[in-house]
Amino acid sequence: MKKGSLLKQSQTLFITGGLGYLGSALAQRAIREGYTVVLYDILRYYQDAPHIIREMLKGLKNKKRMFTVVRGDTRNNVFLRKTLKRRCPSWVIHFGDLVGVYACENNPALTHDINWRGTKNVVDACTDYGIPLLYNSSSSVYGARGKGCRMKETDILPPSTDLYCAHKILAERYIQKKRKSGLRAIVFRPATVCGPAPRMRLDLLPNHFTYVAICKRAIRLAQLHAGRAVMDINDLIDAYMKVIIRSAWRHPVYNVGHYSWSKEKYALAIQRRTKCDIVVDEHVGDARNLGIDTSRFEKEFRWKPKVSFTESIEAIVEWVKKNAESIERNNYRGVVNMPLRVWHRLL
Repeated sequence: MKKGSLLKQSQTLFITGGLGYLGSALAQRAIREGYTVVLYDILRYYQDAPHIIREMLKGLKNKKRMFTVVRGDTRNNVFLRKTLKRRCPSWVIHFGDLVGVYACENNPALTHDINWRGTKNVVDACTDYGIPLLYNSSSSVYGARGKGCRMKETDILPPSTDLYCAHKILAERYIQKKRKSGLRAIVFRPATVCGPAPRMRLDLLPNHFTYVAICKRAIRLAQLHAGRAVMDINDLIDAYMKVIIRSAWRHPVYNVGHYSWSKEKYALAIQRRTKCDIVVDEHVGDARNLGIDTSRFEKEFRWKPKVSFTESIEAIVEWVKKNAESIERNNYRGVVNMPLRVWHRLL
């Protein structure tokens, strides 16, 4: 097949990591709005795929024909390209990375294999077949900048020894290089995301804090005054859909987020709802310390976050109370993106 000869069908989204936290939430919204969705996932975190699909389709009638699950690995370039040719998507949304600081630090070779080689395969295929790409990077690439910093997309990124961030930066630079070869790509650097999704993640800061507040009656955290950008998952999905619907953008990279508070402020907000203790423990947490400026995306796409942190916490509380017994019985299988021995140290 010659470069650019792949015919695109409108309204088809190809989501790598489609049965993950963000992928399942985007798929749920896209199906509800009439898109056909291809969920491309290797199920690395042992997610309960039937349960995720049931949650995705909850309240939606006659929607099963609108999605397909493909058990696939982005590192398998032959199968990836074969699937893209067959499905002819109008967009590729790439979530198919090994995600999170702990997961990457504990698996350096696997991180490079998936987050670089797999991502490169996706980027090259989108370039060759003329498919627009939305790449999900992270606001964590800005590093530890200090209290009060609001990082902009134009700020120079620091060298990173954090494998998760280092590979995000590597992928971003490769995407910018391929844009010169005709790739239509947009890069998001989202805040830390929170709130329930068809495939839940408990190891994200607000979800984690809320879970331990309810089930362990205490939030343990280090670096009380370190800043962290946070947003609700529904607001992030709204931002993705803004791009997909509009299909045009001015800049290569956009910050997307809502709150830029200290970790202590997030913990206090959760404490007010759950009546837990807050315990300072310098053996937990990581060195991130920053906020982000999201005005570029807000102005261009006329987008504003709508979900308050209180509303996010209420939704997480409801999810935890409903699911705590089953997730503990299953030893957190499928709801954390890190080695269980590390997760247990954080509880």
